[in-house]
Amino acid sequence: MGNTVSAAELAATQIVYPQAATVPAPYKPDHSKFMQGDFSKDAIPPECPMHKKQAVSDCPVRGSGDGIDPLNMMPPANQQPAPDQPFSLPTERQVSTIPKSILKEGEGPYWVYPSQQMFWNAMLRKGWRWKDEDISQNDMANIIRIHNANNEQAWQEVLKWEALHAHECSNPSLCH
Repeated sequence: MGNTVSAAELAATQIVYPQAATVPAPYKPDHSKFMQGDFSKDAIPPECPMHKKQAVSDCPVRGSGDGIDPLNMMPPANQQPAPDQPFSLPTERQVSTIPKSILKEGEGPYWVYPSQQMFWNAMLRKGWRWKDEDISQNDMANIIRIHNANNEQAWQEVLKWEALHAHECSNPSLCH
């Protein structure tokens, strides 16, 4: 791996030493209409992946099709306790610092993390089943803190990469 150059190294070299970078710039599709708020299919260049027919996915969420939000491919938020749930869980949610690209009417401009109850229900949807020796009510609070902190740290890493492209997009946001 020592003889390879990552895209980030190449981009950083081009920024720091623009005259020394001899690699031709890659083709960049014109997303200007999309970035100005035109979300029609015509505003997105034809070479973008969204125009390609999607293969059938093994993802159980996509497969159901009932009430799935196309912006995040998630079912409606389930804040109800599961039938055999051994303890109650809070339903409060924390707002992230990650801006949304597409806003729905009545929603805030930032993504919102799941509540402890939503996280529990998501684990059940994915096949997990609670046993006496498993997590406790207090563990769920820590799981949510870890989940949210991981997402915030990951977003900071995304912003570091996006800083290399600030001339193209000065306000990065998360689409889905």
